[in-house]
Amino acid sequence: MPKKFKGENTKAVDARNRKAAVSAEKNAAAKKAAEDEAWHDDDKLNNKKAQRKNAEEEKKKAALERKKLAAQMLAEEEATLEAAASSKTPAKKVTQAELSRRKEEQEHQKEESQKRKKYRLRLCVDTTA
Repeated sequence: MPKKFKGENTKAVDARNRKAAVSAEKNAAAKKAAEDEAWHDDDKLNNKKAQRKNAEEEKKKAALERKKLAAQMLAEEEATLEAAASSKTPAKKVTQAELSRRKEEQEHQKEESQKRKKYRLRLCVDTTA
């Protein structure tokens, strides 16, 4: 014969406790939703006012961001221009007299270099003989 069960079924008790906890959570969530709905503000004028305020704040933030970006880009461009300007010296105007003087100097340097070459050649020829 089967034994008579004394006490309570632990599995059934655990299941009952789980169901009670789940139902308590559902009831609490429903109660909170009902309370939130009761406190919900349906005033259209206040909603529009809040939306306008938020839109205005967003516009101000965007304008400030654009302004910062423009200032940063300007600073970068000025830095590159200053670097380019400092590396290049401005071209001076050159007169005809200056051009002719430079040409004469170049011709004079060529003549001297040719004289030196001839002198070196003579020295090389003299030392080998």
